[in-house]
Amino acid sequence: MSDLDRKVLERALDGSYQFTKYGEFLSYYHAHLQIFGKIVTESKKIPETEKSHITNEIKAFMKSHVKHVDHFFHYAKDFAGFLKITQEELTSIMNKNFLDVLQKVQEKLKAQEIEKISKSNKFSGITEEIVAIVGEIFPPKCRFILQDGLIVIENLATGTITQPQGILKEIKTEREKEEEKKRQLQEQLQRLRERNVEKFLEEVSILKEIVDNFGTITEVALELKPEIIQPVKVHTIVTPETKKEKGPLDDVEDLELELSNPKAEAVETEEEQEVSENQSEEANDLADFLDSLESTPKKSEPDEADLFDYKQYLEITKTIQAFKVKNDVNGYNAWLSSASPVTKCFTSIRTNLSKEAKGQSIDWSGFYSFMQQKTNLKPEVIEKLKAKILHLDQLKSSLDICVHELKKQPSEVIQILKTTWPQILETFNSAPNYSEVESKLQEILIKIPETQRKPIENILGQAIQNLSSRYNSA
Repeated sequence: MSDLDRKVLERALDGSYQFTKYGEFLSYYHAHLQIFGKIVTESKKIPETEKSHITNEIKAFMKSHVKHVDHFFHYAKDFAGFLKITQEELTSIMNKNFLDVLQKVQEKLKAQEIEKISKSNKFSGITEEIVAIVGEIFPPKCRFILQDGLIVIENLATGTITQPQGILKEIKTEREKEEEKKRQLQEQLQRLRERNVEKFLEEVSILKEIVDNFGTITEVALELKPEIIQPVKVHTIVTPETKKEKGPLDDVEDLELELSNPKAEAVETEEEQEVSENQSEEANDLADFLDSLESTPKKSEPDEADLFDYKQYLEITKTIQAFKVKNDVNGYNAWLSSASPVTKCFTSIRTNLSKEAKGQSIDWSGFYSFMQQKTNLKPEVIEKLKAKILHLDQLKSSLDICVHELKKQPSEVIQILKTTWPQILETFNSAPNYSEVESKLQEILIKIPETQRKPIENILGQAIQNLSSRYNSA
Protein backbone atom coordinates (compact mmCIF):
# COMPACT_ATOMS: atom_id res chain seq x y z
CA MET A 1 0.00 0.00 0.00
CA SER A 2 1.43 3.38 -1.03
CA ASP A 3 1.75 6.39 1.29
CA LEU A 4 -1.12 8.00 -0.63
CA ASP A 5 -3.35 4.98 0.07
CA ARG A 6 -2.43 5.19 3.77
CA LYS A 7 -3.55 8.80 4.01
CA VAL A 8 -5.88 9.08 7.03
CA LEU A 9 -7.46 12.53 6.44
CA GLU A 10 -8.36 14.57 3.38
CA ARG A 11 -9.57 18.14 2.95
CA ALA A 12 -13.23 18.68 1.99
CA LEU A 13 -14.46 21.59 -0.14
CA ASP A 14 -15.46 23.54 2.97
CA GLY A 15 -11.89 23.27 4.32
CA SER A 16 -12.67 20.70 7.02
CA TYR A 17 -10.83 17.41 7.45
CA GLN A 18 -12.61 14.11 6.76
CA PHE A 19 -11.53 10.49 7.05
CA THR A 20 -10.39 8.67 3.94
CA LYS A 21 -11.50 5.06 3.44
CA TYR A 22 -8.24 3.96 5.02
CA GLY A 23 -8.78 6.38 7.94
CA GLU A 24 -12.30 5.01 8.48
CA PHE A 25 -10.93 1.45 8.45
CA LEU A 26 -8.14 2.41 10.85
CA SER A 27 -10.65 3.89 13.33
CA TYR A 28 -12.71 0.68 13.22
CA TYR A 29 -9.54 -1.35 13.78
CA HIS A 30 -8.54 0.62 16.90
CA ALA A 31 -12.12 0.68 18.27
CA HIS A 32 -12.38 -3.12 18.03
CA LEU A 33 -8.90 -3.55 19.49
CA GLN A 34 -9.83 -1.25 22.39
CA ILE A 35 -12.94 -3.30 23.24
CA PHE A 36 -11.20 -6.65 22.79
CA GLY A 37 -8.37 -5.51 25.06
CA LYS A 38 -10.84 -4.49 27.74
CA ILE A 39 -12.62 -7.86 27.57
CA VAL A 40 -9.30 -9.70 27.90
CA THR A 41 -8.21 -7.53 30.86
CA GLU A 42 -11.47 -8.07 32.77
CA SER A 43 -11.93 -11.75 31.83
CA LYS A 44 -11.90 -14.28 34.68
CA LYS A 45 -11.72 -17.18 32.24
CA ILE A 46 -8.32 -16.15 30.88
CA PRO A 47 -5.31 -16.68 33.19
CA GLU A 48 -3.25 -13.57 33.86
CA THR A 49 -0.19 -15.20 32.31
CA GLU A 50 -2.03 -15.70 28.99
CA LYS A 51 -3.72 -12.31 28.61
CA SER A 52 -0.81 -10.59 26.89
CA HIS A 53 -0.33 -13.57 24.56
CA ILE A 54 -4.04 -13.60 23.57
CA THR A 55 -4.00 -9.85 22.86
CA ASN A 56 -1.03 -10.36 20.53
CA GLU A 57 -2.82 -13.29 18.86
CA ILE A 58 -5.86 -11.10 18.17
CA LYS A 59 -3.65 -8.35 16.70
CA ALA A 60 -1.89 -10.86 14.45
CA PHE A 61 -5.20 -12.38 13.32
CA MET A 62 -6.66 -8.93 12.51
CA LYS A 63 -3.52 -7.94 10.61
CA SER A 64 -3.62 -11.03 8.39
CA HIS A 65 -7.37 -11.49 7.95
CA VAL A 66 -9.18 -8.16 8.39
CA LYS A 67 -8.78 -6.17 5.18
CA HIS A 68 -12.16 -4.43 5.08
CA VAL A 69 -14.69 -3.01 7.56
CA ASP A 70 -17.09 -5.90 6.83
CA HIS A 71 -14.46 -8.40 7.99
CA PHE A 72 -14.89 -7.29 11.61
CA PHE A 73 -18.40 -8.76 11.49
CA HIS A 74 -17.43 -11.72 9.29
CA TYR A 75 -14.85 -12.98 11.81
CA ALA A 76 -16.96 -12.32 14.93
CA LYS A 77 -17.01 -16.04 15.76
CA ASP A 78 -13.18 -16.21 15.60
CA PHE A 79 -12.82 -13.15 17.85
CA ALA A 80 -15.25 -14.67 20.37
CA GLY A 81 -13.10 -17.81 20.40
CA PHE A 82 -9.97 -15.81 21.23
CA LEU A 83 -11.85 -14.00 24.02
CA LYS A 84 -13.26 -17.21 25.57
CA ILE A 85 -16.88 -16.01 25.23
CA THR A 86 -19.81 -16.92 22.99
CA GLN A 87 -20.53 -15.06 19.78
CA GLU A 88 -23.83 -13.86 21.28
CA GLU A 89 -22.01 -12.40 24.30
CA LEU A 90 -19.53 -10.61 22.03
CA THR A 91 -22.35 -9.24 19.86
CA SER A 92 -24.14 -7.91 22.95
CA ILE A 93 -20.97 -6.17 24.20
CA MET A 94 -20.27 -4.65 20.76
CA ASN A 95 -23.85 -3.38 20.40
CA LYS A 96 -23.67 -1.61 23.77
CA ASN A 97 -20.21 -0.12 23.47
CA PHE A 98 -18.98 0.09 19.87
CA LEU A 99 -20.47 3.46 18.81
CA ASP A 100 -19.21 5.31 21.90
CA VAL A 101 -15.71 3.85 21.58
CA LEU A 102 -15.62 4.48 17.81
CA GLN A 103 -16.58 8.14 18.30
CA LYS A 104 -13.81 8.68 20.87
CA VAL A 105 -11.25 6.88 18.73
CA GLN A 106 -12.16 8.93 15.65
CA GLU A 107 -12.01 12.23 17.56
CA LYS A 108 -8.59 11.41 19.00
CA LEU A 109 -7.28 10.00 15.70
CA LYS A 110 -8.42 13.11 13.80
CA ALA A 111 -6.83 15.46 16.35
CA GLN A 112 -3.53 13.55 16.22
CA GLU A 113 -3.47 13.53 12.42
CA ILE A 114 -4.22 17.26 12.19
CA GLU A 115 -1.41 17.93 14.66
CA LYS A 116 0.96 15.83 12.52
CA ILE A 117 -0.03 17.81 9.43
CA SER A 118 0.59 21.13 11.19
CA LYS A 119 3.98 19.99 12.57
CA SER A 120 5.13 18.76 9.18
CA ASN A 121 4.76 22.26 7.72
CA LYS A 122 7.71 24.64 8.21
CA PHE A 123 6.13 28.07 8.08
CA SER A 124 8.31 31.09 7.38
CA GLY A 125 5.52 33.55 8.12
CA ILE A 126 1.90 33.92 9.22
CA THR A 127 0.63 34.38 5.66
CA GLU A 128 2.28 31.12 4.60
CA GLU A 129 0.64 29.32 7.52
CA ILE A 130 -2.77 30.76 6.66
CA VAL A 131 -2.45 29.53 3.06
CA ALA A 132 -1.41 26.06 4.28
CA ILE A 133 -4.32 25.74 6.72
CA VAL A 134 -7.05 27.50 4.73
CA GLY A 135 -5.92 26.65 1.23
CA GLU A 136 -5.49 28.93 -1.74
CA ILE A 137 -9.24 29.36 -1.96
CA PHE A 138 -10.84 30.72 1.22
CA PRO A 139 -13.63 28.40 2.46
CA PRO A 140 -17.13 29.66 1.54
CA LYS A 141 -19.19 31.35 4.27
CA CYS A 142 -16.12 31.80 6.50
CA ARG A 143 -14.38 34.87 7.89
CA PHE A 144 -11.38 35.94 9.95
CA ILE A 145 -12.16 37.03 13.52
CA LEU A 146 -10.01 38.08 16.48
CA GLN A 147 -10.27 35.67 19.41
CA ASP A 148 -8.11 35.99 22.54
CA GLY A 149 -5.73 38.25 20.64
CA LEU A 150 -5.23 35.82 17.73
CA ILE A 151 -6.70 35.60 14.25
CA VAL A 152 -8.88 32.51 13.78
CA ILE A 153 -11.35 31.37 11.11
CA GLU A 154 -15.08 31.21 11.86
CA ASN A 155 -17.57 29.23 9.76
CA LEU A 156 -20.63 31.49 9.60
CA ALA A 157 -23.02 28.61 8.88
CA THR A 158 -21.97 26.34 11.77
CA GLY A 159 -20.08 28.66 14.11
CA THR A 160 -17.09 26.28 14.04
CA ILE A 161 -13.76 27.91 14.88
CA THR A 162 -10.55 26.71 13.18
CA GLN A 163 -8.03 26.76 16.03
CA PRO A 164 -4.56 28.31 15.61
CA GLN A 165 -1.83 25.93 14.41
CA GLY A 166 1.91 26.13 13.80
CA ILE A 167 3.43 29.55 14.54
CA LEU A 168 0.10 30.96 15.73
CA LYS A 169 -0.34 28.04 18.08
CA GLU A 170 3.16 28.52 19.55
CA ILE A 171 2.46 32.21 20.21
CA LYS A 172 -0.82 31.34 21.92
CA THR A 173 0.80 28.56 24.00
CA GLU A 174 3.55 30.89 25.26
CA ARG A 175 0.96 33.52 26.19
CA GLU A 176 -1.10 30.97 28.12
CA LYS A 177 2.01 29.78 30.00
CA GLU A 178 2.78 33.37 31.09
CA GLU A 179 -0.83 33.91 32.21
CA GLU A 180 -0.77 30.63 34.15
CA LYS A 181 2.44 31.69 35.97
CA LYS A 182 0.82 35.03 36.93
CA ARG A 183 -2.29 33.25 38.20
CA GLN A 184 -0.26 30.82 40.34
CA LEU A 185 1.81 33.71 41.80
CA GLN A 186 -1.34 35.64 42.72
CA GLU A 187 -2.80 32.53 44.41
CA GLN A 188 0.38 32.06 46.47
CA LEU A 189 0.29 35.73 47.61
CA GLN A 190 -3.38 35.38 48.53
CA ARG A 191 -2.72 32.23 50.63
CA LEU A 192 0.19 34.00 52.38
CA ARG A 193 -2.01 37.00 53.28
CA GLU A 194 -4.76 34.70 54.62
CA ARG A 195 -2.27 32.78 56.81
CA ASN A 196 -0.94 36.05 58.30
CA VAL A 197 -4.47 37.27 59.08
CA GLU A 198 -5.39 33.94 60.73
CA LYS A 199 -2.25 34.09 62.86
CA PHE A 200 -3.04 37.64 64.00
CA LEU A 201 -6.64 36.76 64.89
CA GLU A 202 -5.42 33.74 66.86
CA GLU A 203 -3.09 35.97 68.95
CA VAL A 204 -5.90 38.47 69.67
CA SER A 205 -8.14 35.59 70.75
CA ILE A 206 -5.51 34.39 73.26
CA LEU A 207 -5.15 37.89 74.77
CA LYS A 208 -8.92 38.21 75.20
CA GLU A 209 -9.06 34.81 76.93
CA ILE A 210 -6.35 35.94 79.42
CA VAL A 211 -8.25 39.15 80.25
CA ASP A 212 -11.57 37.31 80.68
CA ASN A 213 -10.12 34.67 83.02
CA PHE A 214 -7.44 36.54 84.98
CA GLY A 215 -8.28 40.24 84.64
CA THR A 216 -9.50 40.54 88.27
CA ILE A 217 -6.56 39.00 90.14
CA THR A 218 -4.39 42.11 89.78
CA GLU A 219 -4.78 45.44 91.58
CA VAL A 220 -5.41 47.15 88.29
CA ALA A 221 -8.07 45.52 86.10
CA LEU A 222 -6.79 44.30 82.79
CA GLU A 223 -8.58 45.36 79.63
CA LEU A 224 -8.05 45.20 75.90
CA LYS A 225 -7.87 48.41 73.93
CA PRO A 226 -10.77 48.77 71.50
CA GLU A 227 -8.41 49.13 68.59
CA ILE A 228 -6.98 45.67 69.37
CA ILE A 229 -10.29 43.81 69.55
CA GLN A 230 -11.83 45.50 66.53
CA PRO A 231 -12.57 42.95 63.82
CA VAL A 232 -9.99 42.79 61.10
CA LYS A 233 -11.33 43.27 57.62
CA VAL A 234 -9.96 40.68 55.26
CA HIS A 235 -9.81 41.97 51.72
CA THR A 236 -10.10 39.06 49.33
CA ILE A 237 -8.17 39.48 46.15
CA VAL A 238 -10.40 38.43 43.29
CA THR A 239 -8.37 37.23 40.38
CA PRO A 240 -10.24 37.34 37.08
CA GLU A 241 -10.25 33.92 35.45
CA THR A 242 -8.29 33.61 32.27
CA LYS A 243 -10.41 32.09 29.56
CA LYS A 244 -8.35 29.22 28.27
CA GLU A 245 -8.86 28.01 24.74
CA LYS A 246 -9.56 24.27 24.77
CA GLY A 247 -7.15 22.02 22.96
CA PRO A 248 -8.38 19.35 20.54
CA LEU A 249 -8.21 16.60 23.17
CA ASP A 250 -9.21 18.50 26.33
CA ASP A 251 -12.73 17.04 26.36
CA VAL A 252 -11.68 13.55 25.34
CA GLU A 253 -11.54 11.00 28.14
CA ASP A 254 -8.90 8.31 28.06
CA LEU A 255 -10.22 5.61 25.80
CA GLU A 256 -11.10 3.31 28.66
CA LEU A 257 -14.18 1.17 28.08
CA GLU A 258 -16.49 0.42 30.97
CA LEU A 259 -18.42 -2.75 30.10
CA SER A 260 -20.62 -2.23 33.11
CA ASN A 261 -21.85 0.93 34.76
CA PRO A 262 -22.41 0.25 38.46
CA LYS A 263 -23.91 3.11 40.42
CA ALA A 264 -21.52 4.64 42.94
CA GLU A 265 -22.71 4.43 46.51
CA ALA A 266 -23.38 7.77 48.15
CA VAL A 267 -21.42 8.54 51.33
CA GLU A 268 -23.19 10.79 53.83
CA THR A 269 -21.74 12.72 56.74
CA GLU A 270 -23.43 12.29 60.13
CA GLU A 271 -25.10 15.71 59.76
CA GLU A 272 -26.38 14.91 56.26
CA GLN A 273 -27.67 11.54 57.47
CA GLU A 274 -29.51 13.20 60.37
CA VAL A 275 -31.11 15.77 58.03
CA SER A 276 -32.06 12.97 55.62
CA GLU A 277 -33.68 10.96 58.43
CA ASN A 278 -35.61 14.00 59.67
CA GLN A 279 -36.86 14.75 56.17
CA SER A 280 -37.86 11.10 55.76
CA GLU A 281 -39.84 11.19 59.02
CA GLU A 282 -41.57 14.42 57.95
CA ALA A 283 -42.39 12.90 54.58
CA ASN A 284 -43.85 9.80 56.25
CA ASP A 285 -45.96 11.94 58.58
CA LEU A 286 -47.26 13.92 55.60
CA ALA A 287 -48.02 10.73 53.67
CA ASP A 288 -49.94 9.29 56.65
CA PHE A 289 -51.92 12.51 56.96
CA LEU A 290 -52.84 12.55 53.27
CA ASP A 291 -53.80 8.86 53.40
CA SER A 292 -56.09 9.55 56.36
CA LEU A 293 -57.88 12.25 54.35
CA GLU A 294 -58.03 9.92 51.33
CA SER A 295 -57.11 12.91 49.20
CA THR A 296 -54.15 11.28 47.43
CA PRO A 297 -55.17 8.74 44.78
CA LYS A 298 -52.84 5.76 44.75
CA LYS A 299 -51.05 5.03 41.47
CA SER A 300 -52.17 1.69 40.06
CA GLU A 301 -49.51 -0.96 39.55
CA PRO A 302 -48.90 -2.09 35.95
CA ASP A 303 -50.61 -5.40 35.16
CA GLU A 304 -49.38 -8.30 33.01
CA ALA A 305 -50.69 -6.70 29.82
CA ASP A 306 -48.92 -3.41 30.58
CA LEU A 307 -45.61 -5.23 31.13
CA PHE A 308 -45.93 -7.29 27.94
CA ASP A 309 -43.56 -5.69 25.40
CA TYR A 310 -42.31 -6.11 21.86
CA LYS A 311 -39.31 -8.19 22.97
CA GLN A 312 -41.60 -10.83 24.57
CA TYR A 313 -43.84 -10.70 21.51
CA LEU A 314 -40.88 -11.52 19.23
CA GLU A 315 -39.52 -14.26 21.52
CA ILE A 316 -42.85 -16.09 21.74
CA THR A 317 -43.51 -15.71 18.00
CA LYS A 318 -40.02 -17.01 17.19
CA THR A 319 -40.45 -20.03 19.50
CA ILE A 320 -43.82 -20.98 17.99
CA GLN A 321 -42.42 -20.61 14.48
CA ALA A 322 -39.50 -22.92 15.33
CA PHE A 323 -41.91 -25.66 16.45
CA LYS A 324 -43.94 -25.23 13.25
CA VAL A 325 -40.86 -25.52 11.04
CA LYS A 326 -39.87 -28.77 12.78
CA ASN A 327 -43.51 -29.95 12.90
CA ASP A 328 -42.79 -30.83 16.53
CA VAL A 329 -46.29 -31.13 18.06
CA ASN A 330 -45.14 -32.96 21.20
CA GLY A 331 -42.38 -30.43 21.84
CA TYR A 332 -44.85 -27.57 21.38
CA ASN A 333 -47.36 -29.08 23.84
CA ALA A 334 -44.62 -29.70 26.42
CA TRP A 335 -43.38 -26.12 26.07
CA LEU A 336 -46.91 -24.68 26.34
CA SER A 337 -47.82 -26.71 29.41
CA SER A 338 -44.94 -25.15 31.39
CA ALA A 339 -45.31 -21.68 29.85
CA SER A 340 -46.27 -18.52 31.77
CA PRO A 341 -49.94 -17.40 31.96
CA VAL A 342 -49.20 -14.55 29.54
CA THR A 343 -47.63 -16.94 27.01
CA LYS A 344 -50.66 -19.30 27.26
CA CYS A 345 -52.99 -16.35 26.70
CA PHE A 346 -50.87 -15.20 23.76
CA THR A 347 -51.12 -18.54 21.95
CA SER A 348 -54.88 -18.82 22.57
CA ILE A 349 -55.53 -15.23 21.47
CA ARG A 350 -53.42 -15.78 18.34
CA THR A 351 -55.40 -18.96 17.50
CA ASN A 352 -58.75 -17.17 17.86
CA LEU A 353 -57.54 -14.16 15.85
CA SER A 354 -56.60 -16.56 13.02
CA LYS A 355 -60.07 -18.16 13.17
CA GLU A 356 -61.70 -14.72 13.16
CA ALA A 357 -59.64 -13.71 10.11
CA LYS A 358 -61.06 -16.75 8.30
CA GLY A 359 -64.63 -15.60 9.00
CA GLN A 360 -65.44 -17.58 12.16
CA SER A 361 -67.39 -15.84 14.92
CA ILE A 362 -65.56 -15.71 18.28
CA ASP A 363 -67.28 -15.23 21.66
CA TRP A 364 -64.56 -13.07 23.17
CA SER A 365 -66.41 -12.52 26.48
CA GLY A 366 -66.68 -16.28 26.99
CA PHE A 367 -63.04 -16.63 25.95
CA TYR A 368 -61.91 -14.10 28.59
CA SER A 369 -63.82 -16.00 31.32
CA PHE A 370 -62.40 -19.34 30.19
CA MET A 371 -58.82 -18.04 30.14
CA GLN A 372 -59.31 -16.50 33.59
CA GLN A 373 -60.03 -19.99 35.00
CA LYS A 374 -57.05 -21.41 33.12
CA THR A 375 -54.44 -18.71 33.93
CA ASN A 376 -55.88 -16.70 36.89
CA LEU A 377 -55.50 -13.52 34.84
CA LYS A 378 -58.37 -11.03 35.09
CA PRO A 379 -60.68 -10.77 32.06
CA GLU A 380 -59.88 -7.06 31.61
CA VAL A 381 -56.16 -7.90 31.57
CA ILE A 382 -56.68 -10.58 28.91
CA GLU A 383 -58.77 -8.17 26.83
CA LYS A 384 -56.04 -5.53 27.12
CA LEU A 385 -53.44 -8.14 26.13
CA LYS A 386 -55.43 -8.96 23.01
CA ALA A 387 -55.47 -5.26 22.01
CA LYS A 388 -51.73 -5.02 22.60
CA ILE A 389 -51.00 -8.10 20.50
CA LEU A 390 -53.01 -6.62 17.61
CA HIS A 391 -50.99 -3.40 17.85
CA LEU A 392 -47.67 -5.26 18.06
CA ASP A 393 -48.70 -7.11 14.89
CA GLN A 394 -48.93 -3.69 13.23
CA LEU A 395 -45.56 -2.72 14.72
CA LYS A 396 -43.91 -5.89 13.38
CA SER A 397 -45.38 -5.26 9.92
CA SER A 398 -44.19 -1.61 9.94
CA LEU A 399 -40.65 -2.57 10.97
CA ASP A 400 -40.51 -5.22 8.23
CA ILE A 401 -41.32 -2.46 5.73
CA CYS A 402 -38.65 -0.23 7.31
CA VAL A 403 -36.03 -2.99 6.94
CA HIS A 404 -36.99 -3.40 3.28
CA GLU A 405 -36.53 0.36 2.69
CA LEU A 406 -33.29 0.57 4.70
CA LYS A 407 -31.74 -2.19 2.60
CA LYS A 408 -32.02 0.17 -0.39
CA GLN A 409 -29.78 2.77 1.29
CA PRO A 410 -26.05 3.32 0.52
CA SER A 411 -23.51 0.82 1.88
CA GLU A 412 -22.27 3.21 4.61
CA VAL A 413 -25.82 3.44 6.03
CA ILE A 414 -26.22 -0.34 5.97
CA GLN A 415 -22.81 -0.70 7.65
CA ILE A 416 -23.92 1.51 10.55
CA LEU A 417 -27.19 -0.41 10.83
CA LYS A 418 -25.31 -3.69 11.28
CA THR A 419 -24.02 -2.49 14.66
CA THR A 420 -26.95 -0.32 15.78
CA TRP A 421 -30.00 -2.33 14.71
CA PRO A 422 -30.25 -4.43 17.93
CA GLN A 423 -30.18 -1.20 19.97
CA ILE A 424 -32.72 0.44 17.66
CA LEU A 425 -35.01 -2.59 17.98
CA GLU A 426 -34.85 -2.37 21.79
CA THR A 427 -36.31 1.16 21.73
CA PHE A 428 -39.60 -0.29 20.43
CA ASN A 429 -40.01 -2.24 23.68
CA SER A 430 -41.56 0.99 25.01
CA ALA A 431 -44.38 0.82 22.39
CA PRO A 432 -47.14 1.97 22.37
CA ASN A 433 -45.53 4.85 24.36
CA TYR A 434 -44.12 6.33 21.15
CA SER A 435 -42.87 9.55 22.73
CA GLU A 436 -40.53 7.38 24.81
CA VAL A 437 -39.62 5.33 21.72
CA GLU A 438 -38.64 8.53 19.88
CA SER A 439 -36.63 9.81 22.84
CA LYS A 440 -34.62 6.57 23.18
CA LEU A 441 -34.15 6.37 19.40
CA GLN A 442 -32.69 9.88 19.27
CA GLU A 443 -30.16 8.97 21.98
CA ILE A 444 -28.84 6.29 19.61
CA LEU A 445 -29.10 8.17 16.31
CA ILE A 446 -27.46 11.36 17.60
CA LYS A 447 -24.14 9.46 17.78
CA ILE A 448 -24.29 8.63 14.04
CA PRO A 449 -22.86 11.09 11.45
CA GLU A 450 -25.59 13.18 9.82
CA THR A 451 -25.23 11.76 6.30
CA GLN A 452 -25.85 8.22 7.58
CA ARG A 453 -28.35 9.29 10.26
CA LYS A 454 -30.84 11.18 8.06
CA PRO A 455 -32.20 8.26 5.98
CA ILE A 456 -32.54 6.07 9.10
CA GLU A 457 -34.23 8.92 10.95
CA ASN A 458 -36.68 9.62 8.12
CA ILE A 459 -37.73 5.99 7.52
CA LEU A 460 -38.16 5.07 11.20
CA GLY A 461 -39.70 8.45 12.05
CA GLN A 462 -42.45 7.99 9.45
CA ALA A 463 -43.19 4.50 10.81
CA ILE A 464 -43.42 5.78 14.40
CA GLN A 465 -45.72 8.61 13.36
CA ASN A 466 -48.09 6.20 11.56
CA LEU A 467 -48.09 3.70 14.43
CA SER A 468 -48.75 6.40 17.04
CA SER A 469 -51.61 7.80 14.95
CA ARG A 470 -53.21 4.35 14.49
CA TYR A 471 -52.87 3.49 18.20
CA ASN A 472 -54.37 6.77 19.42
CA SER A 473 -57.32 6.53 17.01
CA ALA A 474 -58.06 2.90 17.92
